Amino acid sequence: MSAPSGDDGAGRRHPAQLAALLQRQAPTLLLAVLTFVAIGLLSGATLWQIDNDRVRTLEDARRANVQLADALAEHGSRLIESVDVLLRDFSESPPAPGTGALGGDFREAYAQSLLFLRNLALLDADGRMYATLYYSEMRGRSFAGRDYYLLHRAQADAGLVVSTPKVSPADGRSRILTLSRRLNDAGGAFAGVVVASVGLDTLERYYRSIERAPGQGIELRLRDGEAMLSVGVEHNAGPDALEALRWLAGTPYGIVVSRLPVRVLADWRERTGSMLVAVAAADTLIAMLALLLGGRLHIGARLLGRLDDAERWQRTLLRTLPDPLVVLDRRLRVREVCSAQPQPFGADIELRPGSALFEVLPSVVATRVGPAAAEALGDDRIRSVDYPLHIDGELHHYAARILRLAAEDGTVEGVLWLARDITDRKRIEQALFQEKERAQVTLAAIGDGVLVTDEEARLEYLNPVAERLCDCRLAEVRGWPLAAVLRIEAEAGSELGSDPATQCLADNRPVGPALHARLMAADGRERHVEISCAPIHDPAGRPTGTVTVMHDVSERHRLTQQIRHQAAHDPLTGLINRREFELRLDAACRIADDQNRTHALLCIDLDRFKIVNDSCGHLAGDELLRQVARLMTEHTRQRDVLARMGGDEFALLLEDCPLPKAAEIAGALVSAVGEFRFVHGTQAFSIGASIGVAPVPPGNGGPQVVLSRADRACYAAKDAGRNCVSLANEDGDAASSGTRHWHERLEALLDGGSQDYELHVQPASALYAGLPPYREVLLRLRDDDGRLVPPGAFLPVADRYRLAAGLDRFVLDALCRRLAEGAGGIDGLHAMNLSVATLEDGGFAGHVRTALQRHGLAPARLGFEIEEAAVHGRLAQAGEQIGALRALGCRVTLDRCGSGLAAFDCLKVLRVDALKIDGSRLEAEGSHPVDTVSAEAIVRLARLLGLHTIASRIETTGQHSGAVVLGIDYVQGYGVCRPTSLGNPGRG
Repeated sequence: MSAPSGDDGAGRRHPAQLAALLQRQAPTLLLAVLTFVAIGLLSGATLWQIDNDRVRTLEDARRANVQLADALAEHGSRLIESVDVLLRDFSESPPAPGTGALGGDFREAYAQSLLFLRNLALLDADGRMYATLYYSEMRGRSFAGRDYYLLHRAQADAGLVVSTPKVSPADGRSRILTLSRRLNDAGGAFAGVVVASVGLDTLERYYRSIERAPGQGIELRLRDGEAMLSVGVEHNAGPDALEALRWLAGTPYGIVVSRLPVRVLADWRERTGSMLVAVAAADTLIAMLALLLGGRLHIGARLLGRLDDAERWQRTLLRTLPDPLVVLDRRLRVREVCSAQPQPFGADIELRPGSALFEVLPSVVATRVGPAAAEALGDDRIRSVDYPLHIDGELHHYAARILRLAAEDGTVEGVLWLARDITDRKRIEQALFQEKERAQVTLAAIGDGVLVTDEEARLEYLNPVAERLCDCRLAEVRGWPLAAVLRIEAEAGSELGSDPATQCLADNRPVGPALHARLMAADGRERHVEISCAPIHDPAGRPTGTVTVMHDVSERHRLTQQIRHQAAHDPLTGLINRREFELRLDAACRIADDQNRTHALLCIDLDRFKIVNDSCGHLAGDELLRQVARLMTEHTRQRDVLARMGGDEFALLLEDCPLPKAAEIAGALVSAVGEFRFVHGTQAFSIGASIGVAPVPPGNGGPQVVLSRADRACYAAKDAGRNCVSLANEDGDAASSGTRHWHERLEALLDGGSQDYELHVQPASALYAGLPPYREVLLRLRDDDGRLVPPGAFLPVADRYRLAAGLDRFVLDALCRRLAEGAGGIDGLHAMNLSVATLEDGGFAGHVRTALQRHGLAPARLGFEIEEAAVHGRLAQAGEQIGALRALGCRVTLDRCGSGLAAFDCLKVLRVDALKIDGSRLEAEGSHPVDTVSAEAIVRLARLLGLHTIASRIETTGQHSGAVVLGIDYVQGYGVCRPTSLGNPGRG
C-alpha cells in the first residue's frame, strides 16, 4: 500500500517522468515560472491584507460576544442574588402555616424581586406546600420526593440550592428553574423549605428583548453541555462558532453568547471581492501560460493531475475514517495521522509528525504497539494488538491492526497502524458475560433441575440439581440426546412422552406444565418428578432449542402414598379398613353380576376377646388383634382380601370361590384361631372365632345385602356355641332365633309398638356430707313371660344392628318424662349410659336440649356415663360430644376409668365431671399391688383436676373399706344398694 501524500505528492511519486518533461520544455517553463513569481508576489501581498482584515473582523465579533456574555452573567447573578435575599429572609424567620406569609403586604414589599419569579412556595417539614404565591390549588400537595427537599432535609448547611430545570407542577408543560433554601425552627431543627421558581419562558422573553448583532445567539447551558434555553442560536454552529461562556457562580448554569464566522465575515467578503477578482485574473494568466506548454507537458500534467486527484480522494477518504489511521516511518516516528476526529486519542495525546511513538503514547500502549510495529517491518503479515487507553478520563479499549507499508519497488517505507475503538463491544461482551454468569448462578441456586438442548434435542446444559437427579455430569453428557439422559416414564394417559424435548420441538409449543412422571437415574434410583418443557425461539419464531424443568416431588409422592395407605388400612393390624373393604366388595359384586362369577364373603368375630381386653388392658388387646391378623393372613390365599372391620371383627373376601370351598377355608381359620394361645406376662389365653359365610353370586343385591347375610350367619355361629362356622341358607338368613327375636323386639320398642320395658336406678352412696345425690339409670326389657331381662341379652344385638344410638335417645326421652312426672319426689343427678354409636352422633346434644326444654327440666339433673373403652380411638369425636353436653349444663362421668392403659391420655383431652372406678380393684386385703397403685393414681389425679370419684361394683365390706381408705367420694354396687324401678313412663 502507498503512503498518503501531501500537496507535493505528484513530485514525490513520479520524479523521473516529471524531470524528463521539464527538460524538454525548459524555455517555456522558465517564462511561466517568472510570470508566476511576479503575479504571486502581488497576489500574496493582496491576500495578506485580506487575511489581516478577516482576523480583525473576527476579533471584533469575539469581543462583542464576551461583552454581552459578561452583561448577561452579571444580570443573572443579580437575579439569583435578589431571589436569594428573599429566600434568606424566609430561612432566618420561617413563617408558620396559616399566617398569610405570602399575602398582599409581602407582594408589595418584594415587588421588584418577584418580577422574574413564576411562583414562590413554602413547604413544611413533611414536604407539603402550605403557602404559595400564585397557585393556590397546589396547596397541600407533597413535594417530598424532589431533590432539593431531600438535600435540605439531609444537610443543614446546604445553603442556596439551584436545581436543574424541571417541568412545572402547576401546568405540567412549561419548564422552570428552582432556587431553594432550608427553613429551620427556633431550635435549629428542619422545619421545611422555601422554593422560588423562575420560568424559562420569562428568561427567553428577556433575552429576545436584548439588541443583538446579526447571527448573534444566546444560550443557557448546563455544565454537561445540555442547552436549556436558546435564543437566536444557529443550529449548525459547530466547533467553529465564536463563543463566549460565563458561568453563574453557585449554579450549574452558564451563559453562552455565540455567532457564526460566516455571518461575521459577510461584510468582509464584500470588501475583499475586488481583491479576489484580481487573484482570479492572475490565476487565469497562469492557466493560459500553462496552455502554452503544449505537447507532452500538457499530456503529462493531465495524467499527473489525475493521479494527484486520485491520491487526494484517497487522502480525503482516509481523513473521514471513524477510526484513526497512523502512518509511521521506518524509525517508528509519526508521519501522518488520518482521522475524522481532531483528537482521536484524547487531549492528552498529540501525535505530531516526527514525534517518536514511545515518547507520546502511554507506556501501556507503546509497549504493545511498538514491538508489533517493529516486527511488522520485517514481513507482510498483519498483526493484531488490543490495549486500553484513558481518553479524557474515560477508559476506552482499542483493537489495533498493524501492517508494513512498502513502495512499488518493494522498498519498506514504514508501518500503517489502524486503531479501532472497541469500547462498546467490550461493554457488550462484559454485559453478556455478567448476564450469563447471573443466569448460571441463578440456575445453580434454584431447587429445580434445568436442562437446555439445541434444535436437535441434544443436551447443552444442565444445572447441579439436574446433575444430581439424573446422576450424571454435564462434561460427560454434553451433546447427548436428552432422552438418553432424562429417562422418564409418564403416567398413563398423560400428554408427556418419553422425550419431551423432541416432542416440544416437533409441536413448537410447551409441554406441560407440571406433568408427573417417574425418573430413572443412572444409579438405578427412581424418583418422582413434575416436568415442563418449553421451546426457545429465534426472532423469526423458529424453535432453536428447548428448556426442560423438573421438580423433585418424591417426598410429596411418598407422603401422598402414605396418606392413601393410611386412609385405606387399619393402623393397628395393617389390614385394609372397613371403608376400603366395602369398596372392594362393591367391585366384586359388580364383577359377579357382569361376568357371571361367584365369590364368598366371611364375617369373622373373635370369641373371648373381651376377657383379654378387660383383664390385661387395651395394649394387650391391641397386640392380640395384631397377632390374630398375622395368623389369618397366613391361612388365606394371595388374592384374597382380609380386612379389620372394627373392634374384634374381621371380614374376608374370597374371589372366585364356591360356597363349599369357602366353608373349608372358614373351618381352617376356626381351627387355627382355636389352637392359638395368646401370652401376656405370666398369663396365657385361648380365644376362638365365630365365622359366618355368605355367597356372592350373580344377582347378589349389592355389598350391603351380602354383608348383612354374612353378619347374620356370624350371629348364628355365636348362637350355636361360638368357635364354629355358619353358612347362610338360600334366602341368606342364618341368624339364630334368639338374635332375630331381640332384633324384632328392639325395633318394635323404638317404633312405638311395644311398652315392655322399665327404667331402673341404682343410687351411689356419698361417703362425705354435702355431696349431691347421684343415681345411675338402667334399661330393662321384659321377655314374652314378663320377666325382666338384663342388658347383656339385648345390647349386643342393638350394637350389631346399629340400633344403639336410637336406643339411647329412647332412654333419654323416657327418663325426662319420668323426672318431669316427679317419680316419687326423686331429685339429684340421674346419669344414663351412652353407647359408642351415640358418641359419633352429631345431633345427640341437640336432642338433649330439646328434651330438657320440652319437659322443663334443669340440665343439672341429667348426667351421662361413657366407658373409657368407648372413647379409645375416637378421642376427638368423644371430646366434641362431651363438650356439647357439658355446655348444656349436664354432667359427664368417665366409666370404668383405668380399665385400660390409656386413662391418663384420655384425661389430657376429655373434660369430664367425675371418674368411676371398678370397685373389684379396691379390696383392702389380697388385692394385686398394681390394682392398688393404679386406683390410688386415678384418685389423686381426680383430686388434682377437681373431679368426683365413684367406686362401682362394691359388693364386699373389703371393697367398701378400700374406697374409704383411698378417699373416694361415692360407692355403688349390690353391696350398697340394689337397683330399684322408676317404672314405665310410657311415651307421653
